[in-house]
This record gives sequence, C-alpha cells and structure tokens, in this order.
Amino acid sequence: MKPAGILVTAGILLCNTINLIANADYTYYSGDYTIIYDISGDNTISIKKCSGNGETFYIPDTIDGFPVTEIQPSAFVTCTNIRTIKISNENQYFSVRDNMLMNHSGNTLIKYTGTDNKPEIPYGIETIRSHAFFGSQAEYIEIPETVSYIDDYAFVGCTYLKSIDIPERVEYIGKGCFFSCPYLNSIILPQGIEKICDDTFYACPSLQELIIPESVLSIGTDILSPPDKISYNPVIYGFYRSPAKEYAENNNITYKMIGDVNNDSVINASDSSYVLSDYASVSSGKESSLNHSQAICADINRDGVINASDASAILSKYAEISSGG
Repeated sequence: MKPAGILVTAGILLCNTINLIANADYTYYSGDYTIIYDISGDNTISIKKCSGNGETFYIPDTIDGFPVTEIQPSAFVTCTNIRTIKISNENQYFSVRDNMLMNHSGNTLIKYTGTDNKPEIPYGIETIRSHAFFGSQAEYIEIPETVSYIDDYAFVGCTYLKSIDIPERVEYIGKGCFFSCPYLNSIILPQGIEKICDDTFYACPSLQELIIPESVLSIGTDILSPPDKISYNPVIYGFYRSPAKEYAENNNITYKMIGDVNNDSVINASDSSYVLSDYASVSSGKESSLNHSQAICADINRDGVINASDASAILSKYAEISSGG
C-alpha cells in the first residue's frame, strides 16, 4: 500500500494536469479561418477567438471529438469580413437566421454579419452579446421588446448607425455599448435602467441629446465625450434630483430638467399651465407652440404624446417638490 502522503500528492498532480488541459488554448482550422478554442472541464469546446479574411465562417459539430457548445463574447472581433455563418447540421447549440448567429433556443444574439442598413433583430431575443454588431453597416437597428440585456460593447464601432430604439424592457446597457458610433444622433434610455455604465456613448460626436429616465440611480465616467461647445454640444435631459444633473454640471454639459417646460430651472404650476394651453391649441387643430426641447421636457410621463396627463404629472411633481420630497 502506498503511503497516504504519496496518494494525496499524486491526486493533486492529476487534478492540476486536468485543469491545465481544460484551460489550455488550442488551434483549429476551418476554411479560411483559424479558430482558437479551449476545452472545458466537462469536455466541451468553447470558441474563444478567430482570425482570417474569408466571407464564410463554419462552426463544426465537434472538434477533436468534443462538441462545440459555446462561443465566447468578442470571439469575432478580428473577423470583420464574415458575411455568412454556416453551422454543421449536427450542431445542436447554435442557429442562424437573417445573418444573425444565435444560441439554439433563439434568445441570445451572438453576432450579426449581414449588410442590411436596417436589420431586424428577431423577436424572442432577450440578450445581445458583446460586440454583436461591431463593425456593422447598419444605419437603423430595430430591437424587439423581448430584449432585456445589452452586453458591454454590443454596438461598438457601428460607424453607420444613426438611430436605434431601445425598448422599455431593457434593464441593462453595458460599458462602452455605443462607443465610437459617430453618426448616432439621439438616445432615449428606457425607464428601468438603473445604471449608465462607463463610456456608453463616448466618441459619438453627433449625439445631440441624451434623455435619462427617472429610474437611473448612478452614472459612470465618460458616458459622453467632453463637449467643445462649437461642433459638439450635447444636451442631457433628466428628472428632478436625478444624478443626470450632477453629471452634466461636473462635465460642463448643458442640462435640462424634464417637467421644466418654460426652462426657468424650476417645476411649478406655470409649467403645467403651459402644457395644458398647448394641448388645447393642438386639440383645436393648431400647431404646437412648443419647440423641440420644450416638447421633451413637457412629455414627463414619456409616452410620446403631450396632453393633460403630462400637465397632471407635472403638478404632482410640483406638489412633491413643495412638500420636500
């Protein structure tokens, strides 16, 4: 019988060897591409990154006898020429629809490779992964109401992107999500977002207005590039006592308070009367007297229309402020 100490030592060495194998990087060649992958402890393959210049990328069923079950975030960052992703018929972990690589259940978008200027993310997607649209030529992107989580850098480097609607169900938008989107011009963040992460809209020189909901409790650093007051002078719209005002003041960015329709830096009955008067005028068939900025501040309930409900909500906010709330 071997001494207990030798058996323990041998067991440790065996475990360390297994861990080294599980964490090692391996290389696999698929057409025009080189795939770097690792083997997890349960003997499954995770694609970590790839390199190559071909237009077609093939995901096999297995590599070295192990099933390919995972593609790590940012795996395709250096594969900017991919236009088509094909999957082995035997692979049960991924699917492709309309040039969108998804997990097999269809609730996670991994990568978009198409060239449409207005791609539609499939209904049912709940998570948009990191770098999913990196380098995309899309100008307008439709995000379905099923999406709740947008990962770090999901839309980084979308150099054609002009407009994107973020649905109300989204609760998280990651760090640097829209970093370096030079033509993105307006963003309305949905109610439910509690944190704006670092660098979210940095290097977006066309972004003229950022509307921050009342739900936001914290704002990271450099969410916008510093204004130069000549070619880039964004406006942040936020709610009373929100961190949006502090961030704007600390970064020399113009700030306007939602509910302050007449732009006198307070919310009171005058703002409510302003909204009611304009609503009555529009209801009678006349043009609204509100300019673009006033309209944003007047729509305090953020439903896209300005009416008596907004006037009532402004009065309620005034009462709350007056009582010390």
